[in-house]
Amino acid sequence: MTEKKRKRSRPKLPTPITEDYASSRRQAVNAMYMYEAVDLIKAAAAEIPNGDALWFADDRTRTAASKNGVLEQIGRMRVQDGFPDGDCIYIADLAARAVDMLRRMAAYETKGAAND
Repeated sequence: MTEKKRKRSRPKLPTPITEDYASSRRQAVNAMYMYEAVDLIKAAAAEIPNGDALWFADDRTRTAASKNGVLEQIGRMRVQDGFPDGDCIYIADLAARAVDMLRRMAAYETKGAAND
């Protein structure tokens, strides 16, 4: 009975940037994970050639597009699970390739199949 009790929850993460803009703690944490992943993708742009499949922002037109679920998971791997940045970059590259392939397949189904 001298075993040390294991805590069931993960430590509370600080979310100073996202707390003010989220309606719940969960949304603030998820937004923080997403920002971490976007930061990683921007820093490793040379290693992720089609990173715009996951995150794209155009300052001129003030538009942005993202795959939030994928970005949140990559951010979670980096912050919560402590994966090295190199591994997260590799996973982000694989995810970007997969999203790009799915887009090409969808375009082929709508346009290319009619030409065959």
